[in-house]
Amino acid sequence: MRLTSVRLSTRRAAAILFFVLAGCLITSCKSSPQRQGVFIRNPYDQVDWARDGRFLANFHTHTTGSDGGLLPHDAIDHYRNLGYSILAITDHNAVTYPWEKLDTLEPSAGARDRFAAGKLESAALDYENRDPAELGMIAIQGCELSVHHHIGSFFNDHSGTPVEADSLKAVSVKEGIAMLNHPGRYKKTVDWYVDLYETFPVLFGLEVYNQGDRYPGDRKTWDAILARTMPDRPVWGYSNDDMHTVTRLGRNWNVMLIPELSQDWTRRGMTEGRSYFVYSPAGHEGAPHPVIDAITVDHEADVITIEATGHTNISWISEGHVIHHGKTLNLSETPGWGSYVRAELYGVGNSVAGTQPFGLIPAIRTELVLVTEPGSVEYPEPGHVRGLLNLRNTTGKSITVQVTVVLESRELLQRKVAIDPGDVGSLPLSVPVEALNKNRQLEVLMDLGADFGALRKISSRHPLAVASPVELSINLPSIGFAHVTARNMLASMPVAVRLSTALDGGKTAEEAFTLAPSETYTFPVNLPADLLGKAAALTAEVEFAAAVSPVPVMLSALLDLSRDSPVPRLAENEAWGDPARQLNTEEQVFPVSGRSRWEGVEDLNAKVFWGWDGEFLCIMAEVRDDAHFNKQEASRLWDGDSLQVAVVAEGGKSFNLCLAQTSEGIILQQWQGSDTPLHDSAVYGVERNDETQTTRYELRLPLSLLGIEPASGSRFGLGTVIFDDDAGHGHDFWMQSAPGIAGGWSPDSIPRFYLAQ
Repeated sequence: MRLTSVRLSTRRAAAILFFVLAGCLITSCKSSPQRQGVFIRNPYDQVDWARDGRFLANFHTHTTGSDGGLLPHDAIDHYRNLGYSILAITDHNAVTYPWEKLDTLEPSAGARDRFAAGKLESAALDYENRDPAELGMIAIQGCELSVHHHIGSFFNDHSGTPVEADSLKAVSVKEGIAMLNHPGRYKKTVDWYVDLYETFPVLFGLEVYNQGDRYPGDRKTWDAILARTMPDRPVWGYSNDDMHTVTRLGRNWNVMLIPELSQDWTRRGMTEGRSYFVYSPAGHEGAPHPVIDAITVDHEADVITIEATGHTNISWISEGHVIHHGKTLNLSETPGWGSYVRAELYGVGNSVAGTQPFGLIPAIRTELVLVTEPGSVEYPEPGHVRGLLNLRNTTGKSITVQVTVVLESRELLQRKVAIDPGDVGSLPLSVPVEALNKNRQLEVLMDLGADFGALRKISSRHPLAVASPVELSINLPSIGFAHVTARNMLASMPVAVRLSTALDGGKTAEEAFTLAPSETYTFPVNLPADLLGKAAALTAEVEFAAAVSPVPVMLSALLDLSRDSPVPRLAENEAWGDPARQLNTEEQVFPVSGRSRWEGVEDLNAKVFWGWDGEFLCIMAEVRDDAHFNKQEASRLWDGDSLQVAVVAEGGKSFNLCLAQTSEGIILQQWQGSDTPLHDSAVYGVERNDETQTTRYELRLPLSLLGIEPASGSRFGLGTVIFDDDAGHGHDFWMQSAPGIAGGWSPDSIPRFYLAQ
């Protein structure tokens, strides 16, 4: 089991504080009884199973407000007829709310096209109002922010930005809450998800069942996130229809366990995890699905019990592994649990119900501190640094624990220590320097005594990683040279270093210098001319005096010039040459669901040109478009006919801009890189010719402001997107020259170019 405690970053502490304040869900607000082996953080601790209501809820559904097949009021009626009490309509980048004023809203352009083609069952696109109070329902103001990783946004009117972090900031400002939808659609790392959850307290959940079970890997992602964030920062799981047609309605739902049906209690239930989720392939009318009647936690016996009906089996899952079967989980008799456990109840017809995760804190929680403060590293013996192993007693009674500390097969310490309730016992250690920063772990084996039964023997692991006083980075600003940058991370003392570099194993340079406090030094490494079209590994190493750090810092990077493309030099008054990119195939249409709406090159196609003139990066697009609309304000300029451009300087800033001719005139909007405004220095224009159905975009951006040296060989990322709005109701799809711009901001995915001679 994993018992490692961590020191919280400021933002993670803020995220945890949000959940602590949201109804005392992390630790019980009731007095905690004394227990034997593990403290169980019960998300249902405040639920009164005998009195609280069970309200059916769906938090992800679409209507003709975006790409759904039902009119909003028809969707509401269907859910109400199935017994739902809580519903969020989450149209793509559109807020279909309030229900009392649906008749003031407009269908999406795509919905109008589907209606004209006879693809909707509705006799008309006339919206009818609905009164939630009369229906006995809670109408949640919602939206699916869909230009990036899809995010369900609730209790606010934000409709999205091109970047996840910016969208979540806007939701925060508007005092809303959010969950990440269908993670299985994307290829994000666990680090990416954990970073978002620790940065943004408004992110309360993750969709773990979507549109049936469209992405079975969603639970795997959930478990991977929980393994990193629990028990301190829960992420609640939800099951949602993601309804677009009536055939997909009513298979996924959540049961909210709240004392009354109100906006406040619904929001509180969502953020506190007062719910369980259900997926039933046959829907509500099929074979009986699992129903949870009650969950009890016996803190003294370390036992969780589920009372339920309609199930054939119950599995208990911890950190991605099934550790037990049955209605009762006795942690003192069950090995293999980690920082949390959750249950899944399986029924006939592949139906399933799932609980929220229970946080688990064992009787002894350990922390390893290595005494490696720069300038005062302690060496108790040659080749070893001093460490301190802290053991916190989290129970209500005194414990005498036998501790054995092992590094691989080598025993470093064996000691018996008595720890009073709530106190910390500390043991000094001598840790080999050779094991530091080598992906090795220290294992702590603990025997708590016979009173703890099967939990008497527990263990924890701690990575042997120490912070360096100097941070290294490598970037490739030119096809002719690389930059190795060394930064003194200390604000209080200078650091003397020796820096050496090697290319594909061959030493290239060595230099000794002193970095002043917080100083950054950039060391150029010349590259051979024949590296263009190839790749090579560059390694940099920094060594210190022993009192500064016990281990050197080493960094390797692959310098990949195998796919770099040239941006031609434009002579004065030179006409544009051949297009750099042509957008004229179905494979260039995104999202994939939008390809059915692209009617070929007569609908939309484009030629994109780029070059440089010694001072500016020059971009031009000739777009053939049968209709031109952009009625958006600047912050949503991408949601109409427009040109979006991304420029990524190597080792520097990223820029994301959009250019459009709107009903209010020509607008240039900048998102990424907003700390370096380009509007006043850029040269831009848009010309629309309705007779020829063409739009010409021109944009010239100062290289110096982009962080690109105006010299031959300078490298950067470059990509363009053309958005298409055929009816003035928002974009229907886009065509892109490169990934990483629309549909999810990812600067590393944008192709690299260099300024040609």
